[in-house]
Amino acid sequence: MKVLSYLLLVCFLAPTFAAAEEAKETAEKAGHSMKQGMKKAKNRVKEAVCMDSDLECKAKKAGHRIDESAGKVGDKVDEKTN
Repeated sequence: MKVLSYLLLVCFLAPTFAAAEEAKETAEKAGHSMKQGMKKAKNRVKEAVCMDSDLECKAKKAGHRIDESAGKVGDKVDEKTN
């Protein structure tokens, strides 16, 4: 009888644990998205106020785009790993 009780308990609690894990993953994804958005906004402001030569400003802009893309790829790798 105890085994049956434990089995029923596990069957009812398993979805709860799965939902908690899913909520954690959703929160992590939202955090990554917010962090990317903040980096992107910071980069755009830096680009808008760039006082260097045109070539240097374009080089910085390209560097920002590369960093942003690398961040997205890293987040997707983390997402697939989890």
